[in-house]
Amino acid sequence: MKYSFKQVFYVTIILVITFAAYFPSLKAGFTNWDDDAHVVSNPDIRQLDAEHVERIFNSRIARTYIPLTLLSYSLEYHFFKLNPFVYHLNNVLLHLCVIALVFFVAQRFGLNQVASAWGALIFGIHPMHVESVAWVSERKDVLCAVFYLLALLSYWKYLDQRKLKWWWWTFSLILGFLSMLAKPMAYSLPLVLFLIDWWHRRRFSLNMLVDKIPHVGYVLALSWMTLSSNKINLTFNFFEVILIWCWSFLFFPFKLLIPSFYMAIYKLPEPVGFSNSAYAISFVTFLLVIGSLIYFHRQRFYILAWLFYGLTISMIVVRGVWDFGNNTVVADRFMYLPSLGFCILFGVFVNYFQNRLKQNRVQKMAFYTGLLIVLIFLWVKTYQQCF
Repeated sequence: MKYSFKQVFYVTIILVITFAAYFPSLKAGFTNWDDDAHVVSNPDIRQLDAEHVERIFNSRIARTYIPLTLLSYSLEYHFFKLNPFVYHLNNVLLHLCVIALVFFVAQRFGLNQVASAWGALIFGIHPMHVESVAWVSERKDVLCAVFYLLALLSYWKYLDQRKLKWWWWTFSLILGFLSMLAKPMAYSLPLVLFLIDWWHRRRFSLNMLVDKIPHVGYVLALSWMTLSSNKINLTFNFFEVILIWCWSFLFFPFKLLIPSFYMAIYKLPEPVGFSNSAYAISFVTFLLVIGSLIYFHRQRFYILAWLFYGLTISMIVVRGVWDFGNNTVVADRFMYLPSLGFCILFGVFVNYFQNRLKQNRVQKMAFYTGLLIVLIFLWVKTYQQCF
């Protein structure tokens, strides 16, 4: 595959800017929040022999099946023991890989190089992703995203190619399987493949269903490895679940749009009911979002952003409402992969105004000034969050 000079230039600039934002995380150590269970005190990663690898693939950490992530820790421990710099550096490097893939995924969705660059940049430096990158235990987010996006690109090649197309489908299957081994967050991959079919204007056929069956198979099998370790204890009634789901569903786009503050733990607003304005406003806003999707149904990028978000976040929100022994309903790290659609929409938005304001120097200057202020704010916020 050949890449143009502009593609390499844009991606390189974005990666340098992002690496600078995350540089403080390289000086961090391990935390007492999950890093002990995942790395510091985990006996399964101490050796790379067959016995320990088997234990990794038969174990669960925090009731979650993530053997590929644990295997990556084992490799690091084998060569560097408990040097936190290496673990943090690899998290950042994986994040940089994801950013580059976001650039090429955006181009696959029809964005030009400039729009793809803006989308990848906002994905790279947004402070909502700090938790996934700067926290060693969240290696699973960035590792999963790498294989997830590679699977999407391979599936797209499968749709485009006439020769060797089934090789590309096989690659998408293997990469999707690896993404699930990194983190069950990849459960949404078969659904997003349907989304790509829709974007590709693929005609509905039996083949469209058949080529998803193996993906559904490994998703169900590997999801069970996590679900079987958890007890589903629904502590809310049906009406409360709907309200919490609406509040949670809108929490993430709001934090993405208005990155005012970030916390390690977010608590649900109490009490749960329409008497609480947080839930009443969320419910009404959710209905407005549905209405906007109907009204702007011809705006494919707008639909894409919300569908990608909805397909990748919905079950995560549902899992948070259920009591799996983890009271976290919402967290910044949940938005790592689901934010991709909105970042692509951001690239479309910026590129639209770039073209619209070409003839008006004053408006163009004002737009770029505002854009620069936003990007500097996000970069500084990310830099500060890494400490």
